[in-house]
Parts: sequence; C-alpha cells; structure tokens
Amino acid sequence: MPTARAFAPSLAAVLAVAATRPVAAQDAPWTPLKRGSDNIEVLGHLPLGPRLSVADMDVEQELDRPFAYVARMVYGFEGPKGLDIISIADPEKPELLYEWRIENQDLHQRTGGMDVKHFKWNDRYYVVQSLQFGQGGPDSDLGAVVLDVTGLPDPSSVREVARLRKPDMPGGFHNIFIYKHSNGRVYLFTTANAPGALVFDLGSVVEGDLENAEVGIVPVPESQFGRGGGRGYHDFYVGYHPDTGEDRFYGGGTGGYYIYDVSNLQDPQLRITLTGISGVSYGHTFTPSPDGRYVIAETEYQYAPLRIFDLQPALDGGQTNIRNPISAFTADWRHLVHNHEVRWPFVFVSGYLDGLQIFNLQDPVNPQTVGYFDTYIGPPNTDRYSQFNGAFGVDVRNADGLIVISDMSTGLWTFKMQGFDGWNGEQWGHPDISSAQKWDEDIRRPISQFATASLVALLAVPATLTSASADAGRPRFPPTAGSTGVGSLTATTACRADVDPPTYYAISLVTTKNIPGTGYTTGTGDVTFARSPFGVSVATDGSYRYDVRMTFQRLPQPRRGTYVGWATTTEVDQVVRLGTPGPDGTIRGRVSWNKFLLVVTLEAEDDPEGRTWSGPIVLRGMSRSGKMHTMAGHGPFQVEKCAAYGYAN
Repeated sequence: MPTARAFAPSLAAVLAVAATRPVAAQDAPWTPLKRGSDNIEVLGHLPLGPRLSVADMDVEQELDRPFAYVARMVYGFEGPKGLDIISIADPEKPELLYEWRIENQDLHQRTGGMDVKHFKWNDRYYVVQSLQFGQGGPDSDLGAVVLDVTGLPDPSSVREVARLRKPDMPGGFHNIFIYKHSNGRVYLFTTANAPGALVFDLGSVVEGDLENAEVGIVPVPESQFGRGGGRGYHDFYVGYHPDTGEDRFYGGGTGGYYIYDVSNLQDPQLRITLTGISGVSYGHTFTPSPDGRYVIAETEYQYAPLRIFDLQPALDGGQTNIRNPISAFTADWRHLVHNHEVRWPFVFVSGYLDGLQIFNLQDPVNPQTVGYFDTYIGPPNTDRYSQFNGAFGVDVRNADGLIVISDMSTGLWTFKMQGFDGWNGEQWGHPDISSAQKWDEDIRRPISQFATASLVALLAVPATLTSASADAGRPRFPPTAGSTGVGSLTATTACRADVDPPTYYAISLVTTKNIPGTGYTTGTGDVTFARSPFGVSVATDGSYRYDVRMTFQRLPQPRRGTYVGWATTTEVDQVVRLGTPGPDGTIRGRVSWNKFLLVVTLEAEDDPEGRTWSGPIVLRGMSRSGKMHTMAGHGPFQVEKCAAYGYAN
C-alpha cells in the first residue's frame, strides 16, 4: 500500500534473490490489445471516478450477502475520502449502493480512506473503514469508522455506530485486519503511529464500550532498524495455526517480518523472526499458507519480488530466524507486486501496474504464473511514487471463486478463473483457513474434522511429520513395583522393568494432526520384556509379555476430554487399553503380541472398562517386529514412506 517510506536498494541486491532461486514470470505477455490470459474471464467492471482515488477493498463471503467494500482516498489531486459499498449480486453488473464520506472533506489533510474489512457480531454485520488524516486539519486522531451494514442492500439502513480515535498517536490507521479469535471474540488489528500493532475488541466497540475496547498491542521486536520511529508495522495477517493450537500474528514492518503467538493478547509471544534478509529493511504484506509452513512476503519498492519462505526449520525448533527465501515471484521485473490473497496452492495478487496476477505454489521453489489480467494500461504514476497506480486490492470469495480487484484509477473489477469455482483448503490437503473468517463457527479444526473409530482407515492417510529420534528428550525409566497379567493397566498401575529400554525396540509415535495443537507432537513407546521369576514372562500361548511405556514431546493438554493409550493387533481385531497419562505424563501398560500397534486417542471421558476407542486418533506407531513385511506386492505406485506412518527404521 502507498507509504511515505522510500527504500532504494540496488537492483543487484534485489535481484540477488533470483540469482540462486527460481523467479516466475520475468517477461510480461500482456498488451493493451491482449490484456489477459485465456483462462481469465472479465465478468464486470465499475469505474469509480478520478484517477488515484481508489484504495483497498473487501468482499463478504456469504453468497446471500453479495457486497464489496471499497476504500476511497485522494492519492492524486481529487476524489472522495471515505467508503463505497457495491452490490455484486450480479457480478457482471456491479452496482454502487452507498457512499460514506467524511464531513468537511476539503478541510481534512492527507489521503482519507485506506484499508477496509467487514465482520459479524451478535448476528449483525459491520464494516470498518480505516482513515488517515494529517495534522493541520480536523480528525488527525481518527483511525477508523465503524458502520452497521446489516440491512443491506437497503442503503437507508446503513448507520454509523462508532469512531476509533488515538489522540496520543495522530495520523490514523493505515492497514487493518479483523480476526475471529479462538476465544470467540472478534478483534481489530491495526497499524498506527506506534511500535506495534494495536488490538481492539470489536464486540466492545459496537456495544458502546470504547473506553475498554483497546485490549493489547503486538510489539515490533528491537532490530538494527529500531522498532519503528513511526509506524512499526505496515501490514499483517492473523490466523489459527492448527499444528500448535495457537492464534498467530504475521506482521511485516521495521526490520523484516515477525510471527507471534497471540492466543493471550495481553502477553504475545514471539515465535519466529525473518530478519537480516537481503534487500529488506521494512516488511509489507505478509501472508502464510493455510498450514503455516510457507509465507509470502512483500516489500514496497520498485523491482522487489514477492519472496517465498519455508518456515519448517523454525517450526521444527531448529532455529528461530529465517533469512533466505526459497523462491520468488514477480509479474514484470521492472515493476512492483502488491497485496495478495492465498488460497493454496493459488496466490492472487494485486500487481499495481500489472493488474491481477495469479501464481501457483504447488512447487514452492518454482512458482508458476497461471493467470493474469491487466486492469490498468496507463503510464506509471507521475505525481507520486512511480509504481503506485493500477491494481491496489484483491479479494477472493471462497464459496464460488469470484475474484475482485480494486484499481486505483480504473475502479472495481470482477473475474472468474477457469477451473477455479471455489476454495476449501481441505480439498487441497490443507486446513480450511484463509483471510476469510468463519463468523458462525466456534471451534477451528485442522484438516480432519471427524472422530474415527477405525485405525485401518487412518493408516491410509500419511502424516506430514516424522517423529524425533527415539532417544530425543527421553527420560530414564526408573524401576517400579507391581505388575499384572495380560490385559489393560490403569494409569496408576506400574510396570516393572529391570533395564533401561533398548533403543532398537523403541516405537516412534507419529502425529495424525487430528487434534489442534498436535501438529508437532512426537512420542516414543519404550518396550522391555516383562519381568518374571524365570527371567522372561510369557503368556499362556507362549507369546512374550512386553511392558510398554509411552512418553511424549509437545503434547498439549486437551481442552476437553482425556488422552488414552491403546495397543492393538495389526488387523485391529484385538484391542487392549493401556491407560491414561500418569502424574509424570507417561502411559504405561502391558501387551503380549508379537506384532502390535500403539495408539493414543482423545476420548470424551475416561472409561477404565473401555474395550476400544471412540475418539479421534492423536498418535500412532508400530512395533519393530511389524516392520518385517514383504515388498513383493508393491508396484511402482505403491512405494510408501513408512516413516510417515510411524514405521521408521
């Protein structure tokens, strides 16, 4: 988004990204007579007035509320300062429904409207329009206006319900993001003249409690560039991270990019930094993939590409700072790509002078352009910074795949991409998470939303993480008194082991990612021979008896229910309940099968008499003896990555 900051690193520094990494779409194939790719259909176009008078935009996601909100600014010499509400009930004929304008516009300094987002609270719909007014005129402390738009499409029903002011931080709010938190509240994250992102509880705002509506700040960490002498952050995204069960903030600003756990807004915790990046002293738009592994990062200067980073080394705990992108994307290397929306594997970009751009990240190290349409065929900006003209904002309606662009000079555009008729992350093997909020859903879940009673079915779905090494973080196994015969053990019943468990027979427990917060959980099932006065304990059928102890790393406390450990035969025709975690967090029990599987499930309640599980499987693993299986029946398309199932060597 337009900013007064001007960074001018050398072209060589900028293109250093491309020297060792792939960069897609170096040559621009569009022309004034051939403005778009064959797979992009222009549905509608609504010009909105003077050049350089349109800023960002937002689209409601519900099909029965077909409304787009467009911020209006004066970035040139004329235009309105406020908000337009547009009906896209017929995407081929967008219709202006309502205009909100600041009073005494000509006396207000600077641009006016900038970013805009909608939200729902207590069955009513609202829109927040960020505002920027300078000192020397009225309302320099005004950051945003909130309108009730529940009654649309009736324009007479729109009413103003609140204005957010920060007298101690004049200059208004530049960018905003609205997020439905896992605690059920709806929060506004906003940039301001502050070393961090301010957070407002929008429920309190619309209910009239403005005095207590500001509930926190997400700080900018100290860096070689300070914490931001003015606006610490420029842009951000907030989303649920299923693998950790955290609400995560992704912010671009002074020094680079920062990821925080904002589950507790009074105490944000810094998780990952992206600093020391060549060519980046101030971050801009910063958006993760639905699973939080990859991030797309923008910087706001000519020639700068979108940089793609892989966060896996940091997510695995191996490092806390990532500085090297794995790839980059640009539309025309001479220009600048701007805001973007991620609907994995597609990234929809408002590319300023290059209009709508769409690229595919199925291969993150080789982004591929898959669609485009140039919404602006005029010259670069001659009044302000040259790159600030053309496509400014972009949004995607998940229900039907409608693509909407706000162009600074040509207005509102609606598009369809061939083959893209809507988006649900689970259809792509990802969590169904994007910038589009789910106002009426209380619980965020990862990929699998079902409780399973069949381990066989789950074993057909590979997890994406392998367990840590068998010895990693494993506590010593103290000898304990007491033993039982074949069958289940309660959590308080101890098993005896005469030696430390051998590493060779340890069972790696692998997460299924079925429960939020368990994406990086690992575990180990230690196996030792059960003691006997005769040296080795055997069952009546002659099978060895084994004492099993399961330990875990990064296993969160469940919000509801309890974890239960089980052992089962490989055909899942016999099941033994091992118990629940004891005071030391381990699960202990005994089995007497040659080959068996270990399973940890999340049960609604603890039933010591339970014969099998009914809740979702959290972790799984297989005894070493089960790994001896023939490969004779494995054809070229049946080669399996056994470690991903917990069957590591």
